[in-house]
Amino acid sequence: MTTLKGVHCFSVPKRYQVKLRPTYAMRAGDLLGIDANPKTVKGRKLGIATGILYMAPALSAMAEQAKGIRVHIGGDFDFPMPKLKNLCPYASDGCLAACLNTSGKGGIPSVQNARIRKAREYQLDTANFMIKLDHEVTRLKLMAKRDGLLPAVRLNGTTDILWEREDFTDSDGVYWSSIMAKHDDVAFYDYSKVPMKFRQIRPANYDLTFSLSESNDDHALEALKLGHNVAVVFNEIPAEFMGHKVIIGDESDARFLDEKGVIVGLTVKRTKGDNGRHIDTTGFVRN
Repeated sequence: MTTLKGVHCFSVPKRYQVKLRPTYAMRAGDLLGIDANPKTVKGRKLGIATGILYMAPALSAMAEQAKGIRVHIGGDFDFPMPKLKNLCPYASDGCLAACLNTSGKGGIPSVQNARIRKAREYQLDTANFMIKLDHEVTRLKLMAKRDGLLPAVRLNGTTDILWEREDFTDSDGVYWSSIMAKHDDVAFYDYSKVPMKFRQIRPANYDLTFSLSESNDDHALEALKLGHNVAVVFNEIPAEFMGHKVIIGDESDARFLDEKGVIVGLTVKRTKGDNGRHIDTTGFVRN
């Protein structure tokens, strides 16, 4: 067991480590979903092609740990499933209850398995994961150029990782301080519950919108003072909240185009049951 940037990493003897085939990194659709949800499809009308990375968030990334799964690495050797960290460290009870990870197609078992696999890949083989991600962002840029669109990437579709701190070495052996640094012609953006005071140092092409829960109002006010927008889930979107103008965020997912210093109002998402709407008892959904 080794530690890198405060993250526990699983180590196996070098002679048993599995190297990914070069073609694996270029397999279409392995990490990024391109315009794969209604809000990003709306972005195409704004001239944007959006790729989103969905991985198992919060505790679901660790669910397989309890099943006693072992990692097969070739030959006659396998090892106990290593402990995975929570990829949404600031997730509240209300956030977990309303999590979009299992909404829509996310509830399909094969989709969940794919998201768990990606979360495991990211944590257990970060170097190869980042090379794959780099290739897929490149592919998105080529697709966007072909269609005359602006490429945009949301890496935390269902996680809350500090990607601006994830340095990597690409397949050509070139070191980069972050994926944004290499692809400075791409608009990266995310929602985050990590206090914005911890995320002030980041690439100029990485836009962050703070996400309000039932228990982080103080961090939301701090984010507004720092010039960030705050996303809030409402039953009914008001004209003003926390003393700030509210804009409607359901019309597209392109948060990097929003005016600054505002509340981004999102309507509570529909789910199966509960008369078609999530019933919140934690205070996560406002008004």
